[in-house]
Amino acid sequence: MKLKNKIKNIFATDPDYKQMVSSYNKKDTLVAIGLYIFVVFAYLGIGIIDFESSTNFGLGLILAIPVNIFLIIICIRLVKLRRQKPNSIGLTRKNLIKSLLLGLIAGGTCFSFISIIPAILAGGKWQLGFGILLFLIFYQLVIVGFCEEIIFRGFIQTRLYGLVKSDNLAKILGGVLFATMHIPYPLFSAGGDNFTEFLANDSSRLVVLFVWHFVFNFLYRKYNSLAAPVIFHCIMNLSKEIFK
Repeated sequence: MKLKNKIKNIFATDPDYKQMVSSYNKKDTLVAIGLYIFVVFAYLGIGIIDFESSTNFGLGLILAIPVNIFLIIICIRLVKLRRQKPNSIGLTRKNLIKSLLLGLIAGGTCFSFISIIPAILAGGKWQLGFGILLFLIFYQLVIVGFCEEIIFRGFIQTRLYGLVKSDNLAKILGGVLFATMHIPYPLFSAGGDNFTEFLANDSSRLVVLFVWHFVFNFLYRKYNSLAAPVIFHCIMNLSKEIFK
């Protein structure tokens, strides 16, 4: 019984999170869906520009910096316009240290098993210069991790409860939105002319993204904080870049 309670406590959701999501209404959900659509079209636009430019130096990656910063600003402005508090999108000092530690421990553990150990066994080598490493940390922490977490776990997922009262259904819908958000850029940067073929080739990646949403969401709900999922998100993405 004690073990069962300990496991239950590990996966428990912060009471503030439960109280917060219960306060949202249908209008909050519609605003969240509106933000999702805006994000989709933003990445669709980046994909089209990337394709039309006919360059090979990663224009999409460069464009993502100002676009994602703009999306972060839009998200924060929506919170202010709705007269809601910063903690409604995970910006809070409450449980900050606990959330940071959770993100570091979870991220470090996964990093070890996904990148470091396999790389050592396969004879992989660290090939990144210090300058490139700093840029990747900034990019994955702020431009990717912080942007995606504040929008999807902080804003969209929480406000889905204004219309979807079932916790499991709300999480599934959030996962679908998170996964499908990753379709426009790669689809349209490749021309966007064969959606069916793209889905067939990219289905496994979309399923993985759907599953990752539940991990990120758990890390967010645990302390009602962005810190853990942002740190974890950053470490997970970096794990793909460090060893080659």
